[in-house]
Amino acid sequence: MVGSLDEEILRIRLIDSANEKLSELLKAFHHHFPCQLVHLFRYSIFDQRIDGIFSCDQGMIKAIPQWHDDARTIPFLYDALQLKKVVHLEGESFQIRLSSKYTLNEPVENMIVLPIIVNDVIVAFICAINTNFEFNNEMSRYLQGFGEQMKQLLHVEQVPSASRAVTLSEKELRVMQYTANGFTTKEIASFLNIAESTVKYFINNVMTKTSSRNRTEAVANLYRASLLI
Repeated sequence: MVGSLDEEILRIRLIDSANEKLSELLKAFHHHFPCQLVHLFRYSIFDQRIDGIFSCDQGMIKAIPQWHDDARTIPFLYDALQLKKVVHLEGESFQIRLSSKYTLNEPVENMIVLPIIVNDVIVAFICAINTNFEFNNEMSRYLQGFGEQMKQLLHVEQVPSASRAVTLSEKELRVMQYTANGFTTKEIASFLNIAESTVKYFINNVMTKTSSRNRTEAVANLYRASLLI
């Protein structure tokens, strides 16, 4: 399993588009870690917001940008994310806490939550539903390794030493993640329930910290510094 996954990782490494890389990585996860359904979400520790990116069902990718939620309203998921490691959920306790919002037509027997961590901050996570493999310590290491590969593949450029020193607040990071995803200042203000002027203030701060001439250059510098996914 490891060899063939390594080959796929090498192939995906050659893809230029970040979104195409994400979709191919999700397909690879679904293939090598068999499950009924797998979702990829962005995550913010600032406001505990989760935003859908892609889902993969039987090898078919579907964009899920309409999926937005507060992780705190899904206790089993919120608790799993706080651990910052691969978590396997099953059993009676899991069933009791399972939100009907995230159930399928078929029963949800188990779930794996795999966080993607950059600079000790969870920026995204994979949620695999009804897995068809035994979860043990070895499998946990494989899954954790996949998460590391995923993070590295999205930030393959070498980072200048000055860029590594960039430190963003969680508010700045959240605003820039939305900016990188193509949302306008007005939309970001609405998502975060803050004023448009506050959004601009955060963006200007980041431009100063990254020595960028505009927000586009700031986003590029943050990708190089592995601060965005």
